[in-house]
Amino acid sequence: MSQTQRTLSTRWREALDAIAHKHKLTLADLQEKHRFKAFVEARRDCYAYLTEQGWSTPEIGGLFKRDHTTVCLALLDCDERRAVKRERQRRLYYRRPLGARVSA
Repeated sequence: MSQTQRTLSTRWREALDAIAHKHKLTLADLQEKHRFKAFVEARRDCYAYLTEQGWSTPEIGGLFKRDHTTVCLALLDCDERRAVKRERQRRLYYRRPLGARVSA
């Protein structure tokens, strides 16, 4: 079987079902064209999971009935969100206690 004809195995289907269930959706819901925030976030998590498993963006796009560039942009957005989250956590960790003075 070539890479472009990859099908969704039971293992991946179960993982994607778990991601969809976490967002209170079904895998069939994620394959629809809805653009509601909950659907987009769940799809983004599925894209990230499949990318980590070695799927290409055209394969992922085919599975979700999307163009591969849509998948690329969603993954980029996902990376940016993670970077912002890491930065917020870093700021909270290194935050000075209230009332602390900086010596000049």
